[in-house]
This record gives sequence, structure tokens and C-alpha cells, in this order.
Amino acid sequence: MTNSAPYKLHIISHTHWDREWYLSLENFRSRLVDLIDNLLDILDNDPNFLHFHLDGQTVVLEDYLEIRPAQRERLSRHISSGRILIGPWYLQNDEFLTTGESTIRNLLLGRRICRADFGVEPMPIGYVPDQFGNISQLPQILRGFAIQSAIFGRGYDRSAGAEFFWKSPDGSKVLAVFLIQWYNNLQRLPRKPADAIAMIRELMEGQKGQAHTRHLMMMNGVDHLEAQENLSEIINDVNALDPGFQLVHSTLPNYVEAVRAELPAPQTVAGEFRWGDNGGVIPSTASSRVHLKQSNFRLQQELQSWVEPFAVLASLFGSRYKAGDMIDYAWKTLMQCHPHDSICGCSIDEVHFQMEGRFSRVSDVLADQLSRSLRHLAAGVDSTRRGHHSTLTVFNPLPCSRSEVFETNL
Repeated sequence: MTNSAPYKLHIISHTHWDREWYLSLENFRSRLVDLIDNLLDILDNDPNFLHFHLDGQTVVLEDYLEIRPAQRERLSRHISSGRILIGPWYLQNDEFLTTGESTIRNLLLGRRICRADFGVEPMPIGYVPDQFGNISQLPQILRGFAIQSAIFGRGYDRSAGAEFFWKSPDGSKVLAVFLIQWYNNLQRLPRKPADAIAMIRELMEGQKGQAHTRHLMMMNGVDHLEAQENLSEIINDVNALDPGFQLVHSTLPNYVEAVRAELPAPQTVAGEFRWGDNGGVIPSTASSRVHLKQSNFRLQQELQSWVEPFAVLASLFGSRYKAGDMIDYAWKTLMQCHPHDSICGCSIDEVHFQMEGRFSRVSDVLADQLSRSLRHLAAGVDSTRRGHHSTLTVFNPLPCSRSEVFETNL
């Protein structure tokens, strides 16, 4: 931080929402309903409480509105005004235990919900605060959606400081910001201005040598924590004392653009982030409850290599059945098993029992959809010229021709 101008501290009000973890989905959902109910009250009653981030996820909106459908207009109003920031993700998936296609579908679905259900553009930040490591091609995926920045919290060794260009193997770059002090460094600001100033100065000291501009990120929230109802009063009181820095109730996009405008000659870092001296990636979760990983892998492969391609072929060869909605439903249900605390197998047993139920539902959908497509295609095979009464049709899911022995029981 070399700029002599006063530091500008961007206070980012948020919650980090693990949909299921040390409690089940439904137990956490009841807390989510309380959180959004109380947030809407704060926004209605305090015009100076400017922004709140719903963790870059849109699944929380579905979970809330399923219980509070009457609040849709009220919620949508604050989203439309920019006071509640949503997207770009459907949910915070683990990047290593899901396929690249699943990560892309995650962004596609999150953006679709933002636009179709709430009429807003998704938050234009690749926000991945708590994934157990980040894949090397995440910048490439983000740039494919015109997202030019990422904020992340694990797996980095701080070699280039807090702000740098992150490059994928194909050369795609995003401006990346590492959460130096995690996503809860200003978790709850003390009400007394003197205490608040002391806390902030300690945090500023901890970012020296890492942050390269006068813009510092102060994350006001943590896992499942509700909005701080007296935050705007504290900000006003602290700024009135002229402590030598300025507090701004800000957003992640505003913070990133402020950093981008002042960042002097950022370094470029390439590759995946799976190490570092803090924010460990918890590698043992890669093999815990391995049956969940196996089910997820099988279903992803069925969707990507069988169900979708053969649904397209069936449509091209005259099928009038519209498979798209059922396939979208299967993707969405499967992705609900992809948050890191779910697919990594590090939650309570009840969470993982319920995941098995989701996997079973997805398997049923895929078997039915594939059967419909293959039956239609098989019916179009003309076997009469060979004089056979019945025909065994074998399908090849690979993008190349094959000639080999196929065995089956008749």
C-alpha cells in the first residue's frame, strides 16, 4: 500500500451460506428464512444500509421463496434496486470433485435465475470464498461468461500479494483478489466507535505488505450470520471522528473496480490453487464417503455422454418429445449435491443420507430420458432389408467410430 491518500475501507455485508453442513438442509433453511426476513426489515427501515451479498448464490433465493412465496415482490424490489446482490452462481460448488461441465452449468443456471426470475444482471464477480482449492481453468471459465475478476479464499501461497492476474492454461486472465484475512475479518463491528476504530486499525496492520492499493476489503459477515442491524450508525459515527481512513458500505464489484483502477503493475500467477500457509484445502475430503463421489461421477458422465447427446440426436431424427426440461431438472438436482460440505463428505450423516436420495432421483430421471431417446432412434433403424424379425441396436456414445465385439444376454 504505497498510495499516500487515506485508506478507503470497503465494508462488504454478507453471509456465507452453507446449505447443509453441521445441520441438515431443512434446519439451515429455517435459519435462512429468519436471516432474509430480518434483512428485508433492515432494508425497509434503514435507507443507509446500502448493500448485502447473498454469498454469490441463487439457490438461497429458491430455498427462501419456497417457504415465503408471499415475500417475492418485496425481495425482488431490493434486488432490483441493487441493495441485495445475487449470483453469478447457482451454488458454491467444489471445483475438483465436480466436472468442468458442472461448473459451467452452475454459472449458466445462476445467471438464468438472476435474469429470468428477478430481472437483474448477476453480480459480475467470480466469488469463490470457501472452496477447498481452485482449479487452474477457473479464469478461463469465468472469462467465457464475460466475468473479469475473481475473489477467493483458499489454496494460495500469497507469493504475489493479495491482488494479481490469475492466468489459465489457455492464457485467459482475470484480476484475482485473495481474502487475506478470510471472509469474516470484520465479522461484527463493535458499537462503540473507539472499539471499532481499534479493531479496524489492527486489521489494516495485518494487510500491510499484502494489499497493493489504498482500497481494503472488510468482510462484515461469516457462516450463517445475519446482517448487522446497526452497521450504518457505526459507519457514520466512525467517519465523523476522522480516524485517518474512510469507511464505505460497498459492494464486491465496486471494490474490485477501485482496486483495478489503482493497482500498480500486478504480477501474473498461473495454475491451480491447492496449497498455501493458511486457508487449508483439507485434502482428506477428496476420499471421504467415497460412494458419494462415485455416484456423482457416474451421474455426471451419464448426463454429459449419454442423456444429453442422445436426446439431441433423437430430436434431430424427428422425436417430438421435449427432453430439455427434465434434463435441466436432473442437472439442478445433481448440482444440489455439489457444495463442498456436501460432495466432500464432511457434513453430518443426515446430510449425506439425503444426498443419496437426490442421487437416486437423478438416476431415475436419466434412465427414463435415455430410454426414450434410444427407443426413438432404434425404431428408425430399417432392418427389413436383411430379413430379420428382430434387431439388436448398439449405441456408441464416443465421438468416433468403433468396431469391436459387443456382448449381451438375450
